[in-house]
Amino acid sequence: MDLQTVVQCKLNAEDNCLCCVEGMLVSNWVRSTRVIAIVQHQGENALFVYHARQAAVQNADDLALETVIAFDSTTTFDVNSAMGIVGDDLELRFRNNDLETVFELPIGSKCNAFVSELYRALELSGTQLASSATELSWVERYLISNHSGDHSSTEMAKAEKVSCIKDSKLEAAPKRAFNRADAATDSVFGFEDNFVDLKIQEQNRSIMPSVKEEKLQKTVEQEVGALLRHSSVDLLGSRDGIIKRTMETREIEYTDLQSFRFFTGTWNVNGQSATVALQAWLAKDLEPPDVYAVGFQELDLSKEAFLFNDSPREEEWQQAVTNGLHPGAEYRLVKLVRLVGMMLIVYVQVKHYGQIMDVTSEVVGTGIMGKMGNKGGVAIRFMLHNTSVCIVNAHLAAHTEDYERRNQDFSEICSRMRFARFDPPLEIHQHDVVLWIGDLNYRLDHLQYDHVMLLLNKEKLQKLLEYDQLYKQKKKGMVFTSYTEAELTFPPTYKFDTGTDVYDTSEKCRVPAWCDRILWRGGQIKQLSYQSHPSLKISDHKPVSALFDIGVKIIDVIKFKKVYEDLMKRLDKLENEYLPQVMASNSYSDVLNSINGI
Repeated sequence: MDLQTVVQCKLNAEDNCLCCVEGMLVSNWVRSTRVIAIVQHQGENALFVYHARQAAVQNADDLALETVIAFDSTTTFDVNSAMGIVGDDLELRFRNNDLETVFELPIGSKCNAFVSELYRALELSGTQLASSATELSWVERYLISNHSGDHSSTEMAKAEKVSCIKDSKLEAAPKRAFNRADAATDSVFGFEDNFVDLKIQEQNRSIMPSVKEEKLQKTVEQEVGALLRHSSVDLLGSRDGIIKRTMETREIEYTDLQSFRFFTGTWNVNGQSATVALQAWLAKDLEPPDVYAVGFQELDLSKEAFLFNDSPREEEWQQAVTNGLHPGAEYRLVKLVRLVGMMLIVYVQVKHYGQIMDVTSEVVGTGIMGKMGNKGGVAIRFMLHNTSVCIVNAHLAAHTEDYERRNQDFSEICSRMRFARFDPPLEIHQHDVVLWIGDLNYRLDHLQYDHVMLLLNKEKLQKLLEYDQLYKQKKKGMVFTSYTEAELTFPPTYKFDTGTDVYDTSEKCRVPAWCDRILWRGGQIKQLSYQSHPSLKISDHKPVSALFDIGVKIIDVIKFKKVYEDLMKRLDKLENEYLPQVMASNSYSDVLNSINGI
């Protein structure tokens, strides 16, 4: 059930949900997830704000009405980038009767449709509502119904307090005060006022911060991180640019490392339907990972998928992954990207979702004519706290003899994969952490099927690895030169008779190979496991997974403030030293003589 259908189920029969979107409510510098809907009743419109009881809204019981903002003649709104940064989330400021409510919406087609519908609804309301004293009895019915509902918890009861905009319980968005004399500096680092709210008393700091302090720390950290990541070329050579670059070089002074567990998995499913449970692959470990990155190849081998990039397999495999995530934690989808048969899905634990920022994806086709999407790569990048992460899922050229073509595919993906929403565009290698997964298709050189089977039966994997093309090409510096791969301790993952653990017995008798690989680059990465999962047998490949503990940089706002203030003092002193010197004369005659002498 899609989100708009769920909202419609919450409404009376005579009312209609025109459009809805999931976004963030911004109040007192704290962001919290909400579902925002435009509801129409006999030509009158209102904004309904719902609290979601769980991350993935499935039915009407998952939504609780929080507030209703009725449109009247005083209703206006404006939109802009949330942090003033190109490509950031869209900031929606909704005003009614001198009260302002601020939402942040993820940029995309749903956001565009919502804003367009909001424009139309306000235009319609403007022609029908002469004043704010409009009849709002239809809104009041929702308020009365909501107040009389049975709330099972104190937290939800607080979340579900409802009122019209004239006596709204939602706090107006705080007005940010910029008191610095240097307005240009404030355009990038205009968050000093937030430090006042922290009420820092370093000698008496509590060991266990309150919930309010933790929320404020997270919110200020988001703003600091976003501002530091401003990459516009307009900053080059400016005061703001100098501040930004200097703060980046001193990053170690104001960040702490916290370990996050990443699960990465890759599987060439050979065009099969999602008919198996995936817990044996995705949820094998006792501790739930913080982040999932799951990649597929050959998701759909049909002509329709190749020609139109449309496939029903996308939804069914996504659902299979969702159902197979670790039951010990609650997860939320960050991003899904697909190119023909290559699909990459990233999930994060709900408790970390608020620290995921700057999410975007790109695709590169290297197949037929070097451009088509039957081969190539898809990627998702994001910021987790102050660490940039890029995950690439690739499917490189096939056939044993074509290792040079595979090398070329890798180079093409690296050179053509550019995240264009940034200015200048970001490349794969410009991230703190890169995780590269996929069916890389590297085979075993100069070995016959029988010889390989003999070595496998004797469990001489290390001997086989001497013939592995990826191992050899990497050693020669031809491919993946800056990447690390853990030792392969599992048997080759290709090619099996479908539905069995038996290597290829067809007429072709393809030589077994480690086609499915996971590599990484970056600092503060500790690989915990690297394994295959032979119990999943519906494909001629076996799925592979790798588990990592990754040190993520988290901004300490107090340390950041100290470094920033020190930098400002140094910069102000330097600027004062280079101010031009002017001598003023007290004598009017001296001035006249000076003019006459010119």
